[in-house]
Amino acid sequence: TLARRIETQLRGNHPRGDWSPAVIAHSTGTICHQTIYSWIRRSRPDLRRILPRRGKYRRQYGSLKQPSRGWTTRIRSIDTRPKAVQERRQLGHYEGDTIRLGRSLAMLTLVERTSKFLIAELITGQVGMVYAVHEGIVEGLGSLPLTLRRTLTPDRGGEFAYWDMTEREVPGLHIYFAHPHSPWERGTNEHTNGLLRRYFAKKDKYESITKAQVAEVVWMINHRPRKSLNWETPCKVFGVCCVSRQN
Repeated sequence: TLARRIETQLRGNHPRGDWSPAVIAHSTGTICHQTIYSWIRRSRPDLRRILPRRGKYRRQYGSLKQPSRGWTTRIRSIDTRPKAVQERRQLGHYEGDTIRLGRSLAMLTLVERTSKFLIAELITGQVGMVYAVHEGIVEGLGSLPLTLRRTLTPDRGGEFAYWDMTEREVPGLHIYFAHPHSPWERGTNEHTNGLLRRYFAKKDKYESITKAQVAEVVWMINHRPRKSLNWETPCKVFGVCCVSRQN
């Protein structure tokens, strides 16, 4: 039945679910995603726990605590980025951020603006956060062709303070910074972080996550059809599969 098919696609092969109602609606071609949400609220509330953000609307962003900004006096502003970045017609332009998973654990997220392709690197407390983020960017982008690593736009979090050293170690990459307290300037990255939080929720405290667990979720996100990509997958639009990327 249609109900069973919807439940199967919602669950996928992960305990926190896979496809969203929008993706399922497109795949069936006979039902809209609002109808699926209404059916879940009315008849299957037990499925809400595997919906993206558990079926809740995205909350408004609050202000973020900022560390010392002495290092920001030398940065490039987002206002000086090439026009091609804003137009999203050229691959190789990324938005970056980190999400906290536990006291000594975080995840660096790099999202390509045109294809929505996600690169995520697990960061542990074994080394300083700033240097770990630098190494994560070098590892995540360094093996890609020059045409697929043109710019990076992170927020002004102190973990990106080694940006100039990162540019030296990743030839061809130019780093620009969003304005303070302006997450909408990195909307693609913020949306993708929301997808990751479906599997690594804020309320859970993690002290031991493996790279294999992160890679599994990244694979799911990069192989999920997107409405914004005309129902293609990020891997297909990016032209490089996340499982074949050199590490």
